[in-house]
Amino acid sequence: MPLALIFLMAFALFLSFSRGAWVNLAIALGVFGYLSFILARSNWARFKIAGVALACCLAVMGAGTIGLLATLVFKLKGMEVVTFGKTPKPYLNSDLIEELGAEYVSTDEFGVIEYARQNGAFDVIFEATGFSPIVFEAMQALAKNGVLILSSVTGGDRRTEVPADKINLDFVLGNKVMVGTVNANREYFESGVKDLSQAALEYGDWLARLLTHPVKGLENYGELFEKLTSAKGAIKVFCEVAELN
Repeated sequence: MPLALIFLMAFALFLSFSRGAWVNLAIALGVFGYLSFILARSNWARFKIAGVALACCLAVMGAGTIGLLATLVFKLKGMEVVTFGKTPKPYLNSDLIEELGAEYVSTDEFGVIEYARQNGAFDVIFEATGFSPIVFEAMQALAKNGVLILSSVTGGDRRTEVPADKINLDFVLGNKVMVGTVNANREYFESGVKDLSQAALEYGDWLARLLTHPVKGLENYGELFEKLTSAKGAIKVFCEVAELN
């Protein structure tokens, strides 16, 4: 299918979701392109034999905007996904995850290390919590030949104590990989467009439900910042710059 047609399809689908579609389309394409880049760059070839992806168990750490979209993308790729979040279910984020056919687990009830011990370690872990200590727990829940992908940007000075020798030994003898990721090029944005179209076709208005808190007009920037910092249950706060005719 021509790329231009894919762009038009994705654009039309997303326009039907929200009056703030221009901004939201850009956000979605950026995130989807970013996640496509992750899949391509994070030793994904380690999970392929003769070009056919092996079924693997994947964990997403974090159930915010990035964690939700990561869960969606990985489900579109046919992965078995367990998404960990702090808040006990039920709530909107956990409902959205389970509607994709993924499993939601609250870390207040079940830590990632404990889950891996009881159910098996993860082949891939995608971290998107913004809470750096969870990285060291994820390292201990990773299977042999596994890949741990870090996407959080943490600017604080938080400290934690870890079993460093054991983690290092398991990574070396287990042939494990940990990688940080942040950038993507045009190729991955194009992949993001395709994923966006596929998501709309397979899951209907699922993406639209991420847009929880609209603010009308740039002149209401005060309300926008208030919702960004204090809105309860917010997944995505966004500004409707102008009405669509």
